[in-house]
Amino acid sequence: MVMVAKVETLWSLGQQCFPELVERFERLGRAIGTSEEAQTLESIYQTMPNKNFSSDLLQRVPDRVAVTELTNALWSDWGRPERIAEALRRTGLTPTFPLDALDSPFAPIHQASPVAVKM
Repeated sequence: MVMVAKVETLWSLGQQCFPELVERFERLGRAIGTSEEAQTLESIYQTMPNKNFSSDLLQRVPDRVAVTELTNALWSDWGRPERIAEALRRTGLTPTFPLDALDSPFAPIHQASPVAVKM
């Protein structure tokens, strides 16, 4: 699914369909940057109800939703390197990097440890 919407529209629909969730997000918004942020986030996470975006929101507001078939478009989930190579093959595009770079696993980026400096 590809979805396009204004943030204001989604927020308004959230208020209509999930008022208990929106209240939690607003409470978190007020706590961000304060000493209460972590505790507020944990509290919200522990009590957050499960909701399904499609059935609990989109299906409840059919007058606000439009569906159209997308043609002549390529969809590819690039979650794994081989999917990138496959998408490039399907489109006939030539990457600016050697394709064999996708054959080896990517090394994780490690954050450097802080260094103590004696003065």
